[in-house]
Amino acid sequence: MDGFTLAAAVGSVMLLGIGAMGRNPLLLAVTGDEDMKIAPAKGLGGPSEDAAELAARQYLDMKRSGSIDKARRLGERLMEILVEESGDLPGAEEEDSLIRHQRIVLFSYAINRVLSERSPNSILAQTSLNVFYDAVEEREPVLYRHISDMAAFSLYILCDRDRGRTDCEIGMVYARLCGSPDDPGVIGEGNELYHAFYEHCAREQDSLLH
Repeated sequence: MDGFTLAAAVGSVMLLGIGAMGRNPLLLAVTGDEDMKIAPAKGLGGPSEDAAELAARQYLDMKRSGSIDKARRLGERLMEILVEESGDLPGAEEEDSLIRHQRIVLFSYAINRVLSERSPNSILAQTSLNVFYDAVEEREPVLYRHISDMAAFSLYILCDRDRGRTDCEIGMVYARLCGSPDDPGVIGEGNELYHAFYEHCAREQDSLLH
């Protein structure tokens, strides 16, 4: 393989990781480091030379096969789905602004889960995720501010990392964030919204990546 091409691929792979994890430290954290399909970084200096070269070769193979382009299209499509589901965002003074905001956070969490759990590998997952966040930030800056609520997002991450919990408890986090922690109706709504949106995004992923 041409040395320059491989070096460029190494840089691209490292930027994928730095771009997603650096801008938003919670991205792709939902499955834990032990679930990453590409060798993790060693120490503070980044991935070892062998791991970086292997990842670069995988990246080039996926680029040649068209998988990277498919992953990018998936990121664009997930942005469109989020926009469709969010509708017109209410102003802060409107009564339902908190609930609408928390729905958007819940939907963005579901997108992270779909990509981290169902993508063929972490390079494709990070490619889709980078494109998704870049597209939202560029085209829907107000929506981007909503999905950048790390205080709320982190509660879903903590729920997921507790191996004793199940997805049904996502509704409990949603209800808490909506200010109704003991309301079974809001808890059920959170569960239903999450699972329906997750399945919708999963179907789109299947249609675009296969």
